[in-house]
Amino acid sequence: MSLRFPVAVVVFSILLGCKPNNPPEPQAIHVVLCWLKQPGDATDRTLLIGASRSFLGQVPGLLDVQTGKVLDTARPGADSTFDMAVVFTFQNEKALRAYDTNPVHQAALRDVLKPRAEKVLIYDFIDELPSNRMRKNAKPFTLVK
Repeated sequence: MSLRFPVAVVVFSILLGCKPNNPPEPQAIHVVLCWLKQPGDATDRTLLIGASRSFLGQVPGLLDVQTGKVLDTARPGADSTFDMAVVFTFQNEKALRAYDTNPVHQAALRDVLKPRAEKVLIYDFIDELPSNRMRKNAKPFTLVK
């Protein structure tokens, strides 16, 4: 018996166990800026922040929620006219799209946001570095003069 057959079996077995190293799906980021009907109202802001944070564990694919009041700044180009912001990080675009019709989200819109917000601006984008694992390996960006 030739040595080729056992070697071929071993190589074939190894190749069957190999899986393609597909990069993770990009995360979807959902940014919400709110202007309150009663500007600066701490109670309304607290209710909105609490409702937003309560989505964790109730909305499939929601990975993180960051919330807070505006940071008043005089930096050129910075907008400090809103009262509060919420940043939701979703596992992927599909999870963000499903969030739109999620009953928990719909109830919060109806019962908490709409009665308190005068204006809402939403920005959605795909994160180019979708996971902390990738960020560790990211090269620092430097401007060339």
